[in-house]
Amino acid sequence: MDFMKLIKQERRKREISQKQFAQKIGVSLVSYRNWETKKHIPKINHIEAMLQELGQAIILKEVEVTQ
Repeated sequence: MDFMKLIKQERRKREISQKQFAQKIGVSLVSYRNWETKKHIPKINHIEAMLQELGQAIILKEVEVTQ
């Protein structure tokens, strides 16, 4: 499973809209949507912001998926 798919799942699980999440991580809605739809790839500082916002849940899910 790819990183943005995990981010999207966790964002939805927490009932956070794309707009709300984009605001929380300090990017435009258009930028965030482009990442979720794989039109663009987020920079490392944005990836870090997403991980900080969603916490360890994403990392743990990735470990489960790859095992």
